[in-house]
Amino acid sequence: DFLAQLWKEYGMGDSRYAVSDTFVVSMETCTAFIEGPLCLLTAYAIVRRAPWRHATQLTVSLGQLYGCVLYFATEELAPQPHCFVG
Repeated sequence: DFLAQLWKEYGMGDSRYAVSDTFVVSMETCTAFIEGPLCLLTAYAIVRRAPWRHATQLTVSLGQLYGCVLYFATEELAPQPHCFVG
């Protein structure tokens, strides 16, 4: 299964993916089911030059930024590091 293999690759770099950490699973679920369709809607809006395209671009960008900040903040504040830095 391609997705299982991809998840395993993520797990080699960050053990939170390998143990199905609650934060990582919930963040990836939000990314897949909210951010993904919103990205498609944004692409559609850009192609159609819709006046609301800027609002969706901002929403997608802020969602990604928020996810990155939470991802790295939880790693930094964790009692033991999960990320492998080789």
